[in-house]
Amino acid sequence: MQQPRRQARPGELGFTLVELLIVIVVLGILSGIVLFGVARFRGDANLAACKADLATVAIAADAYDAQTGGYPTGVAGLLSGQYLKSTPSGTYTFDGTAKTVTRSPACSDGTATSGGLTAASGSATPTPSAPARTGSFTGVNGYCVDLANNSGADGTSVQLAGCAAGNAGQQWTAPPSYPGVIKALDSCLDVQGGGRNNNTVVQLYGCNNTGAQVWRLQSDGTLLNPQSGR
Repeated sequence: MQQPRRQARPGELGFTLVELLIVIVVLGILSGIVLFGVARFRGDANLAACKADLATVAIAADAYDAQTGGYPTGVAGLLSGQYLKSTPSGTYTFDGTAKTVTRSPACSDGTATSGGLTAASGSATPTPSAPARTGSFTGVNGYCVDLANNSGADGTSVQLAGCAAGNAGQQWTAPPSYPGVIKALDSCLDVQGGGRNNNTVVQLYGCNNTGAQVWRLQSDGTLLNPQSGR
């Protein structure tokens, strides 16, 4: 039996076709925004995971180097030595001279390729146009990294001292990106004798392109000498 159609009450209005079309368009726009946001979030998560894998491999390589006196040639050595618990995604290339690790494919959020990410810091590979940065480094309790007697001679001790504006012994030039050398008074921050033990002296010394003068800026703001693992 056919149900009778309900009669509209006086003053009761329905939706017009134009109003329905407007609602459909608005819903379409909102759904597009949501989908874009989810894709962007997924891309950021993938990029963060890739950088975390790269940092983990770099730290494992530094630990391997500190214990064996040489950089690993591949991920297999890190796995067999239990420096890594599982195989990370991607392909890794180890540079024993520069003490760096690169990943292929490079870390990307899926929207653009971020070329040449290097180990630990995740900094972009330096380009010829990238500027160096000059200023002071701060250490414990806000003291500045300082050269004893403001001397630029080989073997000058590096110490902490109260920060003083314009003090040439506290003006350091950092590389455009890490790892790299750190300079002051035309010489380099150096690990004395290329030592690998605790309490090895850090000094100023003529730049000589050795691992004793290569530094990496870590995520917590500290400087690491990859050759010594200190």
